[in-house]
Amino acid sequence: MYSYKNLDVNGLQSYKELFLSNGSIKTTKNLEWIHFSNPPNETQCKLVYSENGDLASIYAVMPVFVKVGTNTELAAQSLDTITHVEHRGKGLFIDTARKVYDDCASSGYSFIYGFPNGNSVHGFKKKLNWTILDPIPFIFKPLRSGYFISKFLGNKIGSILDFPVSLDFRNKNFHAGVISRVDYFNSDYTALWDIFSNSINVSVVRDASYLQWRYLDKPNENYKIFKLEESGILKGYIVYCIKEKHGGKVGYIMDLIYLDDKHFVGAALLQKALGEFKVSKVDVVLSWCFDFSLNYGAFKKLGFLNLPEILKPIELHFGCAVLGGSASGLPLDRKNWFISYADSDTV
Repeated sequence: MYSYKNLDVNGLQSYKELFLSNGSIKTTKNLEWIHFSNPPNETQCKLVYSENGDLASIYAVMPVFVKVGTNTELAAQSLDTITHVEHRGKGLFIDTARKVYDDCASSGYSFIYGFPNGNSVHGFKKKLNWTILDPIPFIFKPLRSGYFISKFLGNKIGSILDFPVSLDFRNKNFHAGVISRVDYFNSDYTALWDIFSNSINVSVVRDASYLQWRYLDKPNENYKIFKLEESGILKGYIVYCIKEKHGGKVGYIMDLIYLDDKHFVGAALLQKALGEFKVSKVDVVLSWCFDFSLNYGAFKKLGFLNLPEILKPIELHFGCAVLGGSASGLPLDRKNWFISYADSDTV
């Protein structure tokens, strides 16, 4: 017999401990940021306790505001799912997820979406009625040869044959605007998003409050954020970071939003990031961007390529389950979506 409880601050310690027992470290500050500080100010997470009071399972989603057609609605990103080893094989993941989905549907959420890994994707698809919208649109730009040589010939040969590549971006002058650091998101960023997203059907709303929460309020992160202005008018911004992951030093382009159908603004902002990546001896730059997305042209100008399946750092999938609202079928077609690494919960 199991009991189900909604997450509150008193459950954070056991939440952390269950993940730690599975080799995953979560901090109280990050959990508070996700579940109690998100822009919709809602918590949708269930904890499952055994008869002896031990935490047996967790299923958590993160509420977000989304653009669906011309409407702004509530949706949620599927985040944490874990069951203690002693309680596996009893259907807790599916039962708990369904309870969370029922709560979300009752509260007017339009859909649940996310990026399940290879171990869980089949459960989402077959038992939680997800439509899988694969593949995740990984794109990349290699900056050092050794990282890729190591993948195929080993670290020793990779270190010997390690040298800079893809330096074509350094001397191009894409745009004459002024690029400067961002330390606060004001209403100009909401206005920029409103214009940029006019033709987007499905996306997390990247207004000023979301950007402030996602990038500046997130604990234990150090995102680099730069804007490009022309005659004092905001034309675009880029968010990026550098992390030691996947056996190397990886540069992540988290978001690239701009107004310029010729993509010179976006290319100039990318050039700024790539210059810092080179100085920091980054091995490879990763991003998520569909080839039909509004900002794909900037990535193309800077020589980004679709990432081959064999080089993908992790098996991830992309999908969603419609709950109601006016979402209708819009989230079920990948060509309606705009996503970036901002939508990832691991970077």
